[in-house]
Amino acid sequence: MAEFFENEDQENEFHDQFYGLYEIYLLYFDEKKGHIPLLAYPDEKVIKKKEKMRPIYVHSIWFLEPSELNEDEHIDLEFESKRYFAKKFLVPSKREEKRRSGIKPESPEIIVLMLVLPTNLIVFGDELIEKIYNLILNQFIEKLSFLIKAEILKDNQIKLPEIIQEIDRGDKIKSNMISELKNLCNNYFSNVIKPKEAKSIKNQLAQRGIILDNKIMAWLGLNVDPLKLKQIAQKLAAYDNVVVSAVTSGDHDIVVQLVSDSEYKVYEFVNKVVRTFEGIKSRIDVSISFITGSKYLT
Repeated sequence: MAEFFENEDQENEFHDQFYGLYEIYLLYFDEKKGHIPLLAYPDEKVIKKKEKMRPIYVHSIWFLEPSELNEDEHIDLEFESKRYFAKKFLVPSKREEKRRSGIKPESPEIIVLMLVLPTNLIVFGDELIEKIYNLILNQFIEKLSFLIKAEILKDNQIKLPEIIQEIDRGDKIKSNMISELKNLCNNYFSNVIKPKEAKSIKNQLAQRGIILDNKIMAWLGLNVDPLKLKQIAQKLAAYDNVVVSAVTSGDHDIVVQLVSDSEYKVYEFVNKVVRTFEGIKSRIDVSISFITGSKYLT
């Protein structure tokens, strides 16, 4: 079994060992200005880059009413080798007045949460976005209205002391939320993949004579007989084209990452190798990624 994430000697400014692997966005729908970001992690500056934010703003989640979605339901968008997992929900509003006539002050705030993962990690998206959503509901639902108020007040040209105080309050809430989200995601990724060797994927493949040029990456999500779990994971790890064979605590019992020359060969491996193992359950999730330039492969 191989390590999936590359260990870096230098820590980033947030001391996040998985910095750049995932993105989290929290937005609300402003009755005057439309989609307004409340939080963007890991790079807050991306909010000002229209092209980077385009998939966030055109996501189909905005066209659905919260009442049309079940609490455990999310809507996904795939764009340029990333998948945008999105949830839409309502939270209480504590604003004394809304910014458009006809909307009652007590009308709830519309919140959109997005988790962005590279397409070769989408097997983790369903579970992780639910964990993030539950963290926000359990720890921050009563504080989101203060965060919204602070973002609105930042537009004021004249910032009186009481306005500055409200903005500072919102910034502290945001900082605390980022810290909690970062800890949650770090714990999650640390647990779902158990590294055995401290080697980068690219180095492992090079040792096997596999060059990533013109190759594709694929992820397999497997559910297996618990009595065969360790045995199957070890068997899969022995194949030369398998980079990671990891026992996980997520939606799948085993997650496998492999390198292949084509999609056809990926499915050939699934049908002629994986399905022949005793204890493999019938459903096998397959995710194909044609992007091999990720820093996590270096």
